Amino acid sequence: MNLNRKFSVLIIIAIAICVYFITPLKGSGCGKYSRNDAVSVISKDFLVDRMERWNAESEFLGTNKPKLNFSLSKVKQERVVYSVPFSASGPNGKRDYIGILDCNNDTVEYSVR
Repeated sequence: MNLNRKFSVLIIIAIAICVYFITPLKGSGCGKYSRNDAVSVISKDFLVDRMERWNAESEFLGTNKPKLNFSLSKVKQERVVYSVPFSASGPNGKRDYIGILDCNNDTVEYSVR
């Protein structure tokens, strides 16, 4: 083999190694989360990170520490997202939500049902 051909083969091998090791890290999907993990992440995010700032929700429920009710059988995973329905209840009322955990970006969003 001449020098250019050997160099080309080495470049192709280096690219293949990079793709093999880097691709799983970038789009790992929800493999790092179980259903229980998704519920825990959403529960913590809702109670600690959101309720302290969501004044309208706290007023509606009558507390900033509502009781959360989850049903593991209703937790769904689709590709890189967990959809976690739950209800939050307090002395003034109850509201149903869907927590959406994006496993690739480790972010949580909510929708009111």
